[in-house]
Amino acid sequence: IEMGAPEINEEKKFEREIKNILAGAPALAEVYNYSFVCEDQLKKLNIDFSEYIRLANPIADNQTMLRQNLVPNLINNIRSNQAKYDAIKIFEIGSVYWSTYGNIPKGGESKENLPHQEKSIAIAVAGPDDKVFHKAKGLVEYLLSALEISVLYKECANIPAWGEKSVCAELLANGKNIGKIAMLSAAVAQKAGLKKNVAFVDIDFNDFFNLVKSDGIKKYKK
Repeated sequence: IEMGAPEINEEKKFEREIKNILAGAPALAEVYNYSFVCEDQLKKLNIDFSEYIRLANPIADNQTMLRQNLVPNLINNIRSNQAKYDAIKIFEIGSVYWSTYGNIPKGGESKENLPHQEKSIAIAVAGPDDKVFHKAKGLVEYLLSALEISVLYKECANIPAWGEKSVCAELLANGKNIGKIAMLSAAVAQKAGLKKNVAFVDIDFNDFFNLVKSDGIKKYKK
């Protein structure tokens, strides 16, 4: 580290490694989305937004709430690009927000904390056939094997509101649940204006990071 250069913390190094893995041999494109969603968008996905944080002064009608999941905006990315590509493979690492208080102070005269936020990793695979779910599984296995972590699949206890009930599984990395993989239901895809089959992977960044830090062969330190 050069003198005076800010030290990159462990989580940032881990995030950068995940990006390098997914953008490497699998050739996924990274996307960046605003942290906002809207009622109409979530209704099409059957998502209950009663606990979502609403913005006091939204800058647009389609940006009225803070997201609790990365999937809705990835669906928008696919819809915007589906006419240009037969297959789409994208990922995003971003923050999601909850209606409970977190640990970061608002600052100023307020004694309250900002809403709780955490990072999430989402992968989307879209294509004309029904093989997208197996392709998404392959990406999960590639990512975890690159970090020397084993993965198993378990029947979903809580299927996402937008998911196909018969095609959903929990991801058990070294025996610990770190997320889900699910197929977007045909009915939701139609309401959302998608003309392709789509599978999503949703991984909790913190759970994944802590797992690799404690169980993985690769260790992170200052």
